[in-house]
Amino acid sequence: MDLILGGFADAHIADLGDHDLADFEALMDVPDDELFTWFMGRAEPAPKYRSPVFRSIVAFQTKGHAARHTGGHSDDRAMAHMRDDDED
Repeated sequence: MDLILGGFADAHIADLGDHDLADFEALMDVPDDELFTWFMGRAEPAPKYRSPVFRSIVAFQTKGHAARHTGGHSDDRAMAHMRDDDED
């Protein structure tokens, strides 16, 4: 999962607030095979992991995958949405 979580961390770790950082760290403790099924959409994550940061990682991966196949670049709308959620 280093490719998924590490890529997201490289791109967005500085943007995470304390709550989102704690959610991210919790995801790092989940076994890789379980994370993989969640990120591939084969299973729903446990409720405590269904966080804005989880959704942002999924969006980041989806955009990154699309960018690799189209030559485009991903944008930061998912991170902006996550920051908006943190303000609530």
